[in-house]
Amino acid sequence: MKHRLQHFWLVLIVATIALFINGCSSLVPVRTKQDVEDLTTLEEIKGPEIDYAKALKDGATVLTPEGEGKVELVSIGELELTSGKVIACDALVFYNAKPFTQKVPPGTYPVKLAVVESNKTKRNALAAIIFSNEPTVRWENARPETQLETEENEMFAYGVDSGSGSFMDYERGREFLKLLGQNTPASKALDDQIVTELEKKRKAGSSDWAKISAPGIKGSVFIFGSGEGDGAYTSFFGFDASGNVTTLVTDFGIIALSIEQEAAS
Repeated sequence: MKHRLQHFWLVLIVATIALFINGCSSLVPVRTKQDVEDLTTLEEIKGPEIDYAKALKDGATVLTPEGEGKVELVSIGELELTSGKVIACDALVFYNAKPFTQKVPPGTYPVKLAVVESNKTKRNALAAIIFSNEPTVRWENARPETQLETEENEMFAYGVDSGSGSFMDYERGREFLKLLGQNTPASKALDDQIVTELEKKRKAGSSDWAKISAPGIKGSVFIFGSGEGDGAYTSFFGFDASGNVTTLVTDFGIIALSIEQEAAS
């Protein structure tokens, strides 16, 4: 248990350092062979430390740095993906975020938050888009369409500097981000709308999220609090036995592992 928690904090520290060094980029490498003391070859880094399929269940028992916690799975609406590509980013800061390379069938999919109490406050531990109810048998790090040079099996995360993350369709999302990045009354009004919606839910004692629409842009964007706040957070695509995408999940660093995993190790 002690070793797993040390490893958990090590990954977060490396992520923060990487974000500071690469602040101009919305996606930064956060884990390599040198970052993990107990791995001997880069190829051993296969995927996440957490079984997200177990953690994305209402009432699931998980381990946090403060001890055991219970997951409250919150459904926050449906996201329409017309392009088959997803952008996940800090929408209030990184206006040039790229979509992930993995494509999904165009359609409308439920968005859910795994909420866990941390520091006596409800925090969004995981944000997920559910593409299928088929069992997930493997996870792969979600990588962006970017020109950043990377080593094989290097993990990527998006940087957060406003305490929030998001999910959006690529075609509609790039217009949304373009508007937010402009220094105009319309962009300021949209920014204020997002901040107000998130703050309203925080004050009500619930998890913070917002489904936002912008004038002249079809569809909506989901924005949600990023766990404990600023940092760099990894995303993973889940796949079923036939190789079809089941889930996209962003891990906000609240959950160390599931109790079921600890019992089996």
